Amino acid sequence: MPSRVGRVLDVGCGSGRLACILTTRAERVDALDRSSMMIERARRRCSEAPNLRVLEGDLLDLAVPLSTSGYDAITALASLHHMPLQSALERLAGLLRPGCRPTPPSVPRSRSVAELANPTTKACRCARPRPRWPNCGQP
Repeated sequence: MPSRVGRVLDVGCGSGRLACILTTRAERVDALDRSSMMIERARRRCSEAPNLRVLEGDLLDLAVPLSTSGYDAITALASLHHMPLQSALERLAGLLRPGCRPTPPSVPRSRSVAELANPTTKACRCARPRPRWPNCGQP
């Protein structure tokens, strides 16, 4: 992920660990999870982040108040396999802002959440074409 990005959606945010890290790199972060217990943990963990909105709900539920202007980047660590994949990917593609492109994650299990948010980690990929962020993913 680039060093700065506009709006990010973290699908299946769980306890909010990645969402909290993303708040240091994004203007706005929406963290979404279906579990009320996880949402409460995320709210407690990230209570100091003014640019974080924690939402309880399902990605496929169109009533969930996600950004109508779309997202520059979307993360979904360990969550897509819990939903119908085709429907989830179509929904995610529809939530990306024009010019952004979905990229499948390729994250070895040994990678930590902090490494995923690091711009020098090869495990993460650019949400936009490389010319916009030429150093994304480079060591």
